[in-house]
Amino acid sequence: MKTQEILFKRAVSYIAIAVLLVASLLPLMSSQIVSAEQLPSRSATIDKSYPEATDVEYVFEFDIPTGGDTAVQSIRIQWCQDPLGTCVAPTDSGTAFDASSFTVDAQSFSQATAFASNGGIDENDCTAATNGAFEACLTRTEALDETSGTKSITLSGINHPDDEQTIYVRINLYSGEDFATADHQHYGVVAAAIVQQITVTARVQERLVFCVGTDTTEATDGDTDQCTEISGTTQDLGAVDFLDVCVTLSNPCETTGQGGASGSYALVATNAQEGAGVTYYAEQDTTGGASDHLGSLRIPGADCENEPTESSVDQCFNSAGWDDGIPGFNAPVNIVAGTESFGMTVSDINQGGLTSNMVRDADYRGDGSTGNATACTGAADEPCWAWDPTGDVVPIASSNDVLDNEVLLIQFAATASLTTPTGQYAVTSTYVATPTF
Repeated sequence: MKTQEILFKRAVSYIAIAVLLVASLLPLMSSQIVSAEQLPSRSATIDKSYPEATDVEYVFEFDIPTGGDTAVQSIRIQWCQDPLGTCVAPTDSGTAFDASSFTVDAQSFSQATAFASNGGIDENDCTAATNGAFEACLTRTEALDETSGTKSITLSGINHPDDEQTIYVRINLYSGEDFATADHQHYGVVAAAIVQQITVTARVQERLVFCVGTDTTEATDGDTDQCTEISGTTQDLGAVDFLDVCVTLSNPCETTGQGGASGSYALVATNAQEGAGVTYYAEQDTTGGASDHLGSLRIPGADCENEPTESSVDQCFNSAGWDDGIPGFNAPVNIVAGTESFGMTVSDINQGGLTSNMVRDADYRGDGSTGNATACTGAADEPCWAWDPTGDVVPIASSNDVLDNEVLLIQFAATASLTTPTGQYAVTSTYVATPTF
């Protein structure tokens, strides 16, 4: 009985000692909890949220409570896995969170003195040397109180880990410069999420629209801008004689020597980034004799004089810029009434769409310039006219960028000599558009 009484008294004594010990510690524990006041409004805005993002910027904003005016001379910021307890660095699978090279980019406080890194040292509550990869400590010397209201500070140069996760950022404000626990005034936790990006993909198909024709439903206003407006395969110069130069659109020769005739058109549209070139070649008469005129304006099957000799008595027209007594193509020329000749020119380009990229080849605009000036109006006395009868592929226009329904206005001209034989003359030309994607 006495033994039980002794044990009971000892137990009561131990309980009393424990109660006294807890009571003695309560003021200390309470002071650490309540000495710092929670920031009532706080946020962290980041400019990059994906894993392994580098040079991430964090903009911290927080309100100092009304009536909580006090000096703020040091700030401790920690990036943690959890909002409470011991701060552990954010998780990673190989690339770790790293704030060791942070910089202060901007700040807004009542007092003008700027915050800067404390030098990365351990100092009281600050463990910037030990945990610098996920802790930033900033100080300034400014004993004047900060007024209540919104404050901000921007840190950059922070690198995210390779794991998706939520990072909890702890903000602690101190009235002193050395992060002493006794100077701890305000605290708060904010969060930032590291998430994957979304990549949207799309495929744009290669596109080419190309058409040629000898008539257009928009001929009256020249506003041809789509292939449905272009048609026709035959360009009739009418009755060609030695008195006039027959020019499509401008002065076509019919039974009266005057009248109306359409021109020809080539429309190109493509999304090729390096543009497109337009070429032509003269189809060779397979029934004609051995001559250099198989692709000239000719009577099919005729046997004509070989180059370089020009002839005004055979059944092949001399080709403008070609039949000048010199082998090979020379340059655009005038076509003079009565001097037998046939030629073609690109008198203009309708660039009324979204682009103005197509440029005429110098041999088929006659102005010798590098631009798109309309030097050839289709008049016979301008040096605009050329024709290559050999069947070689010849460029007439090109671009180095995308094209939006640009239309080449193609004109033909011819005149006969006194001795040009009678008959039905014809030549077929093929046009090719080659885009470079």
